[in-house]
Amino acid sequence: MNPLLVFIVSICLFALFAHLLIDLFFGKDEERPIPATHKVIKGETLWGIASLYYPGQHTGRMVFEIKRYNNLSSGKIYPGQIIRLPGGTKS
Repeated sequence: MNPLLVFIVSICLFALFAHLLIDLFFGKDEERPIPATHKVIKGETLWGIASLYYPGQHTGRMVFEIKRYNNLSSGKIYPGQIIRLPGGTKS
């Protein structure tokens, strides 16, 4: 058998096996429940909080929803502030 062909097939099988292992251990997160609230820490923004808890969602839309859910007229948040999260469950 041609050594180059064996090498190429071996590399392909290794890559496939590595991909399967990575997906198994580090793959997509299971849908984690969203906590009911989030305590703001220094430097956080609504955009960052929306990105953290709602991956795959339109971040701007989720910022709007968080503001609406908390009756916020602006995007200003402060360290120590408790933000209620839409769709959150008690934790």
